Amino acid sequence: MSGITPLAPDRGWQGNPARGAAMGRVDSGPHVDLETARYRAAIYQRWIDAARGAGSLSWKANRDVAESEIERFEREIAAKTPRQFYLRQIPLDSGGYDSGGSYWGHGERLYRFESVDGAAEGYLRADRRPGAMVEIRKSYPAAVFFGEAA
Repeated sequence: MSGITPLAPDRGWQGNPARGAAMGRVDSGPHVDLETARYRAAIYQRWIDAARGAGSLSWKANRDVAESEIERFEREIAAKTPRQFYLRQIPLDSGGYDSGGSYWGHGERLYRFESVDGAAEGYLRADRRPGAMVEIRKSYPAAVFFGEAA
């Protein structure tokens, strides 16, 4: 072992060993569950197999089909995933503006929803809070809301 210098212990991110690698953590994106990863692999394998026997025009078309299939599958998984949501009414003034000056117009009450994990968010209009919950559950059937009676 002569000539080899041992590595110093990793100090961690910003000197805190509990916070991961000292130079930051390489992360290519959100973590994917095993079912989604297997589905992606199967779709891409079908794309590769189809492209092998076809010309270059089919290569791009098959890739686009594979990617749209994966997106559809991921939307289905996201809809089935139980999520806790914040749901609050956004007050509008008599001109239809919110406190930040954005114009929303007039109509039913404006609500903002956001999941605790930040994966789902948006705005919608509904007459009352229970109606807003019904609308959100059309896209996220397993949604649970803070302040909702169990």
